[in-house]
Amino acid sequence: QKLEFLGDAVLEYLITSYLYSAYPDLKPGQITDLKSLAVSNNSLAYVAVQKGIHKYLIKDSNYLSTAVNKFENYIRLPNSEKDLVEEPACPKVLGDIVESCVAAVLLDSGFNLNYVWTLVLMLLEPVLSFSDMHMNPMREIRELCQCHELELGLPEPMKADGEYHVKVEVNINSQVISSAAANRNSKVARKFAAQETLSKLKNYGYTHKNKSLEEILRDARKKEPELLGYNEEPIKVEADISAEMNNLKIGKERDANISFQNTEISIRGTLRTSSQRTAGNTMFSKDDVSIERNNQLKVAKQNACLPKGTTQKNIRKE
Repeated sequence: QKLEFLGDAVLEYLITSYLYSAYPDLKPGQITDLKSLAVSNNSLAYVAVQKGIHKYLIKDSNYLSTAVNKFENYIRLPNSEKDLVEEPACPKVLGDIVESCVAAVLLDSGFNLNYVWTLVLMLLEPVLSFSDMHMNPMREIRELCQCHELELGLPEPMKADGEYHVKVEVNINSQVISSAAANRNSKVARKFAAQETLSKLKNYGYTHKNKSLEEILRDARKKEPELLGYNEEPIKVEADISAEMNNLKIGKERDANISFQNTEISIRGTLRTSSQRTAGNTMFSKDDVSIERNNQLKVAKQNACLPKGTTQKNIRKE
């Protein structure tokens, strides 16, 4: 899980660097959408199956084994057949092992980010081509309804027989178009219902008025991707740093002087109190005061600052 955590962070940075450098003309929102697609669990699970990484997954759960096999079989289908069958739920563990592998390579290479960059470009090549992009169906149907001012209804899921039964409804001039789906995961069920509803809306002629992300990407200018921020020269800010250091030095000297003055006042106060004590009490001698003062001066000297009005000559004299 620690490797998964590290790999997730590294992939976020590398994919952001790839998209920002490769597509300089895209808007921030479009880059965000592409990054979400590239590092989604479905995309990473697709990579795990395509590269055969899932074969090395040690598991003792029959349910997990069945889920992985179903997803693998679906990935192996031609695109023409995928549209005819229901997409199975994507096991999260498949995406997790890809993130873990990236983190493991980072650690084994001595945190050589250039090496990991090369690996990620090779590993995620099928995903970074964005040749088979699918926007989140729920987001797509929300945008489509907003574009055409349609009313979207999302009734609460109902659980029965261990599955969530979900509906997605769209009201078009008092006519309701709805689709239902069931799955052990309510989000997956919602996704299936949204996909079916989208297909019905498109059959009615409702499409996006703006270009799709796939069309925008196809027309966008593409450059050679670069690993940003790792090999570049840092921005020179010596002037600002010098000013901050001077302020810090002045502040330290002022604090040291205040501390010394407070100590000296404390010693004098102790001496004055001792001189007023009655006979029989322990006296505070001048030698004790001198020793304490010399100790304070030594500390101040070690800190490279002396109290105002104190010189090296005074120290030697004392």
